[in-house]
This record gives sequence, C-alpha cells and structure tokens, in this order.
Amino acid sequence: MIDRLFVFNSSYQSKEALFSNVSNLLVETGHVDISFEKDLLNRELTYPTALPLEPPAAIPHTDGTHVLKDAIVCVLNTSEMEFHALGGTPEDLVYPRLVFVLALRKGENHLQILQSLVDHLQNAQFVNQVLASESEDEFQSLVASCF
Repeated sequence: MIDRLFVFNSSYQSKEALFSNVSNLLVETGHVDISFEKDLLNRELTYPTALPLEPPAAIPHTDGTHVLKDAIVCVLNTSEMEFHALGGTPEDLVYPRLVFVLALRKGENHLQILQSLVDHLQNAQFVNQVLASESEDEFQSLVASCF
C-alpha cells in the first residue's frame, strides 16, 4: 500500500525548501529515515527530475534505501520553483508548480508509479485542471487518478 500525502497551496520559494519540508513531513509520519532529504538533494543534482512539458512538473525521488513505508507526497505550490530539466543540460531549467515526491521501497513499484505519473503529466489539459484546483479536496480527487 502506498500512502498519499498532500500539500496544497504551499508557498515554497525553492526546490530545496520543498525538499526540506516534505522530507520532514515524511520523517514525522514514519515513511523515511532522516537521510532521505540529503539523498533527494544529491539525486536531483545528478539526475534532474523535472519534466520539460507545458505545463511542467517534477517527480523527485531516491532509491528505496531511505524508505520505511511507501508514500507519495503530492505538492501544488502557489508559485513556480526552479528545477533542472530531465535529460537536459545544466542550463536547461523548468519552473513547475506541481511536484510529486516519491518515497518508494521496491523498484518495480517505483517504475509503475513513474510511468503512470508521466502518462498523466503529458496531458496538458489534466495538468491545467490540477493547477486550477480551488480546494484541497479537488486537488486530491484529481491527483488520485494518477495512481
């Protein structure tokens, strides 16, 4: 079972602030150990996770070694945050407001979730609906269709 946590209308100014707060949430809820945040930051530097779509989104994640209980944190931020683009050069930046932080133990679960998310995020109409969510309930309902 994968727990879903939601952060609606957050006001993070950077991906680092988002990573810090989401990692703290995951530690507090018993989903990850304290090393999750450091690995999340390091992995994002080496293998960026922002999809250069319109509108863009990001799917930061680590390997499962820091995960105690599977979870996905779905974040809708009020403003854009700078991320490096997946598969791009260091100069290729994207600015998503929609972020899914994955904390998953098993590799095959990880790949299935990633594929499902990418499929949904490639649908600009769907992403625009999520971005226009007026309530946390609406946000949760829309995002629930991704997994």
